[in-house]
Amino acid sequence: MTRPGEGWNILVMKYLILSFLFPVICEAGMTVKFLPLGRVVLMMADNMAGQAQDQDAENLFKGLNVPEDVKDQGVGKKILLDNKNFSLLCVYKKTKDYTCNLMLAKNTNSVMDPVQKSFQYSLTGSDARTVYQMFHPNNGNDFRFLSMNQQFLITSSTEQFLVQYRQ
Repeated sequence: MTRPGEGWNILVMKYLILSFLFPVICEAGMTVKFLPLGRVVLMMADNMAGQAQDQDAENLFKGLNVPEDVKDQGVGKKILLDNKNFSLLCVYKKTKDYTCNLMLAKNTNSVMDPVQKSFQYSLTGSDARTVYQMFHPNNGNDFRFLSMNQQFLITSSTEQFLVQYRQ
């Protein structure tokens, strides 16, 4: 599912390239982009200068229970799922900024609605149990992340892994 040391620089580069090419929906420290053909959604939550100061990216980074990948730019953690149709990359930069990027390609586990500006990704069964191990429980035995603006949700239990965005 995730391999330490593999490709987080490539994911960051993809984000930077895509961020210049497509329209943006901004909400506080969060940026959401629906790309052409409804095939890929990119989401970034960050805690950088010039953005609303929240701790969303920091909280999500700390919630990930995956190996850290230390590079010159900082420390990264990533989850790649579903043959890379889902990727979550969180970075703690040497500049003391946290950034998280979510990239989602439309597939059988996702639903996207660019008109309503929403998306959902869900796994159940053994896939959910595998992903459950990639998060630190913070809600009883489960993991729950809800952004400060309450538009972005990640929950992980042994029964279901759910990622939702609703503007």
